[in-house]
Parts: sequence; C-alpha cells; structure tokens
Amino acid sequence: AGVLFGVSDVALKALTGLAGSGLIGVIASPWLPVAAAASVLAFLASARGFQQGEAVPVIASTSTAANLTCIVGGILVFGDALAAGILLGVQLAAFALVAAAALVTPSGHGRPVAA
Repeated sequence: AGVLFGVSDVALKALTGLAGSGLIGVIASPWLPVAAAASVLAFLASARGFQQGEAVPVIASTSTAANLTCIVGGILVFGDALAAGILLGVQLAAFALVAAAALVTPSGHGRPVAA
C-alpha cells in the first residue's frame, strides 16, 4: 500500500508539472492512468492491511514505504537533488532511523489470553 501511495504521489507531481499545458495535456498524459490506478490500488491494499494486521504497524509500514517511494521517485524521475556534503549524511541517517523505527514499532496491545 505504501509503495502504491508513493507511486500515486510521484504521478501527481508529474501531472502538476503538466498543468501549465492545459486540460488536454493533463488528460492525454500517461501519468493520469498511473495516478488513478495507483491511488485505487493503494486504498484497497491499505484497507486489506488494516483487516489483516494491527493499526499501528500497518500505518508505520505504509507511511515509511510511501515516503521512501516518494523520495526515490523524486530523485530518479524528476532529478530532485539531495543536500550536499555533511547534510547529505545527516539526511540519510535521519531517514534510516525513521525506517528502523517503523520496523521495530510494537504491534499494539497484547492479545487476550484464551481461557
């Protein structure tokens, strides 16, 4: 779900760049079906995740995957730049800590013991 939300966000960024070319440019863009399909599939996958798992880990995993996909998509698709020098190391370390925190997020309250 998170990766699909990220793909949807990258496609929407591309569509906003095309907004200057008018409505026809946006409608004719290959990014429009990508954004629509990714949004619908992300919603369905997210709903399924909430049915199968605990809310806190699902939210943490989904948001981390979405953020990672947006960052990588921005760099690969649009050529967005990261900071230079020591700030690059700080940015990467901070993101790694956030990703690690999402992986070790507890699953919520304990389950009741069956009697």
